[in-house]
Amino acid sequence: MQVLASPAVTNLTLSSPSRAQSTALEGDVVRLGERPEAGPKPPWIKSKAETTGEQARPLSGWARGISLVLVGAIGAGALAGCSRPPEPPPISESQTQAQQALDKAFDEADQLLQKSKDDDAKEQATRRVMSAVGEYARKTGRSAQQVASDLRGYMVEHPVLTLSVAYAVGVGAGIGLEKLGLSDSVATSVESIKQAIKDHPILTGVVVVAAAAAVGYVIYEAVQTEATEVPPPPSTPEAEKLRSEFEALEQQAAQSTGNTREDAARIDRSLKEKIAEYARATGRSVEQVGGEIQQFYIDNPGVSAAVVLAAGVGTGVVLERAGVPATVARAASVALNSSKDGLAGVGEAIKEHPVLATAVGIGVAAGAGYLIHQAVTN
Repeated sequence: MQVLASPAVTNLTLSSPSRAQSTALEGDVVRLGERPEAGPKPPWIKSKAETTGEQARPLSGWARGISLVLVGAIGAGALAGCSRPPEPPPISESQTQAQQALDKAFDEADQLLQKSKDDDAKEQATRRVMSAVGEYARKTGRSAQQVASDLRGYMVEHPVLTLSVAYAVGVGAGIGLEKLGLSDSVATSVESIKQAIKDHPILTGVVVVAAAAAVGYVIYEAVQTEATEVPPPPSTPEAEKLRSEFEALEQQAAQSTGNTREDAARIDRSLKEKIAEYARATGRSVEQVGGEIQQFYIDNPGVSAAVVLAAGVGTGVVLERAGVPATVARAASVALNSSKDGLAGVGEAIKEHPVLATAVGIGVAAGAGYLIHQAVTN
């Protein structure tokens, strides 16, 4: 068997070579076991020694070792690439339907923002997305990290929606909005967001990726908090009496415009006494009492806020100890600390976070229940 090298071509044509043209010439035959003589090097290829005058130096032992490691790694990667990758887990029909529903919700929310110039559209679009994310998480059973990862692709595809949601849920700070000429003010309009994205198309991608991670976690943890099952309180005379005492303390909180800490401490002491009396009257354990009156805390946000503020510990820290998700705990802390009218302004401060108001209210109530439980137990 002969390995033939093509002869020098003198006439270049676009026609296919004939069998006669591909016949080997004398001296073109290369026999197995022989090394052909190297032909003249083309004049445009020069070695480093020819161009710089430097002579090649042999690799040091250290450099040769590094080279061997790199070659080995490349070879291992090549071999690994030849093997068949593992099959991805099958996607169930319910997961496919959940993804389609989520995709549709993002499109609808984005269209709402594109058509409307009303700033209320931010809240409406955010609520639409949050509802869809909650349904998606419920149907797929995905964790917070997984859901946040799943949402990233949808958010990158809808930059106006993503930044609008970031403002609505209060995570505008720290995601690079200043790069787009935007502030982290919640009052930033949808039209300003649209114009900023138009003016900075390249930087928008970077900011949206940062926003997607923050927004994904907030949405997931907010909808999970709102979905917390709260048992109805018992319909007993003792429970009804305790309900009325909660409501009386709520009235005190609504009238508190002076020293917030003092008023909060007074309400906190009174509530602990009332709950201790309820436990004695019903013969219930601390765990049972705490579980069956959760709704009272939710229905009376001023009382819950007073208990949390009276703890003398950072609000966010207390709520996280109570099991409240970190992002919801931070939002609750901002709401409580921003109240300028004492306990009377707590309800209004929570309402200033319309999208997260429900989650914040539940979070504060959880924190109050936890603190009362700790106090009664000790």
